[in-house]
Amino acid sequence: MFFSLSKVLIFLTDPLFYILLFAFIGFIRFKQRLFLVLFLAFYLISTPFVSQKLIYFLEHLKTESFVESQKYDAAIVLGGMIDLNTSSHERIEFKDAVDRILTGIDLQLEGKTKYLVIAGGEGSLFQKGRSEAILLKRFALKTGVAEDAILLDTTSKNTHENAINTAEILNKYKLEKTVLITSAFHMFRANGCFQKVGINPDLLPVDFNAKPRTADFRDFLPSSSALKESNRFIHEALGIIAYGITGRAKYL
Repeated sequence: MFFSLSKVLIFLTDPLFYILLFAFIGFIRFKQRLFLVLFLAFYLISTPFVSQKLIYFLEHLKTESFVESQKYDAAIVLGGMIDLNTSSHERIEFKDAVDRILTGIDLQLEGKTKYLVIAGGEGSLFQKGRSEAILLKRFALKTGVAEDAILLDTTSKNTHENAINTAEILNKYKLEKTVLITSAFHMFRANGCFQKVGINPDLLPVDFNAKPRTADFRDFLPSSSALKESNRFIHEALGIIAYGITGRAKYL
């Protein structure tokens, strides 16, 4: 009974619940439509039902074109999975996109790709002189990947620069058949950046967050985690638009 009750009432411990409650009370007390608009807007984007559908849409803008039987010249892994503030050369603190490097390492160890290209410098506004690619190389070496099979882009700060710097690496080593590995929600924009610089990789999206399942009443209860997913959708959607307008990505 306690377990079931704790799962049902857990939303009462979420600060977002009280923000929505106060917005609704504000509407009842002051009869201002603004309170109602805020309540409805925050309620909708903070429900798993809505956030999952938004993320699912992003994750399926581009589908997998990776061929299991294909031998690739290079697997391109995009960064964005390490907390550089808390990581060191001795210990890496991974975030939720770690599937990117794990998948790249798997392909390399299985002999499906000649090189593992890791792209990622420091995407922070306030630079601290750290490179994600260097830390990921150390991690890959510990798993058994040969050092001469790893190529690095250590300076890129965003997806646009990932593509530019990786294109230079591929041209230098004359690598043509490639597979791009990044989170599913990020694949559409990432592929657009690589298309812009003349690279046409096969695609291997990973780190899926939206899972098809039958909705129940819990999907309509607001939660901070669902709001975080909606925020991820908004961030990526704005990125897709901005990259398209500024010519940093080619979507057609």
